[in-house]
Amino acid sequence: MARALLSNPRELDEPEQPDPARADDRVFARELFPQPQTTEGTKHDHGSNLHQSDQRAHDLPGREDPEAVTSAYADAQRLSVAARELGSRDGVMSAAVIDALMRGKDPAADREVQRLSVLSSIANPGIGSAIEAHGTELIREALADHADEIVNAWRPGFDSAVAVLLDAFVIIGDLALDDSDAVLQRGAAATDAWANATKADDRVRRITEALQALGNFTRLTIVDKRHAALRLVDVDFQTWQSLALAGRQLSGWDAVRAGLTPSLPTLAEYRVRVRTLQEAQAAPEMVVDTRRSSIAGREIRVPR
Repeated sequence: MARALLSNPRELDEPEQPDPARADDRVFARELFPQPQTTEGTKHDHGSNLHQSDQRAHDLPGREDPEAVTSAYADAQRLSVAARELGSRDGVMSAAVIDALMRGKDPAADREVQRLSVLSSIANPGIGSAIEAHGTELIREALADHADEIVNAWRPGFDSAVAVLLDAFVIIGDLALDDSDAVLQRGAAATDAWANATKADDRVRRITEALQALGNFTRLTIVDKRHAALRLVDVDFQTWQSLALAGRQLSGWDAVRAGLTPSLPTLAEYRVRVRTLQEAQAAPEMVVDTRRSSIAGREIRVPR
């Protein structure tokens, strides 16, 4: 995906994003969420690629997560800690048995020995995995319920980055951002615009990656590679074809160079973009019927 999805920015070293289409849900949950400090100063392991992407993409004042997301994350952390603490420490069972014998009790009938015996029986990988999976589902449900709110909180950072790219294009022109030599030849203003555009392009990338992670983890939509460009542009089928956008990993700067204005969709809006494109692709191509048009005195189109 859930802690501080929309929180203060800070510079972090971001590990490579796992492929959410293939990643195990519990593993991906740990990649999706941050690692908060407990009161004892130890860390738990619902890590956060999405959180790190979001923090470094925003460069905005702090935000609060939706309350339900924070609550679900706290419950998942509590379950995760409890799952790891199942079972008794070495020597505890034997000490309890000895204590019962010393008190003249049958160890099998002793309440403490019985408690430790039950605890030992449920302290197994299967139970632990089930507890972890339940915590992951709590987070998934909370994120799904508040997905629009989360994406809408990303929009100011996205829109401000797009504005920087549009302004930079006026100064730099149709150059690739990695062509720094050509940019330098255009003077100080172009160099400054290039530096700003590079940062803005990275922010757009991080936010669109976060959108993809959110959609795949919540299962609200699968952002597949073929339609990846629709994460940041809304285009008709003709434009889709003419720019060869199918399967293309379009950057914010690529979009601006192509004459498009990037816009961040909610997951529902992304699904509409895909569906609209697919419907247009499936529609028969219409051509002008010259004979019928000449008779009617107006243009008549028929399926090819």
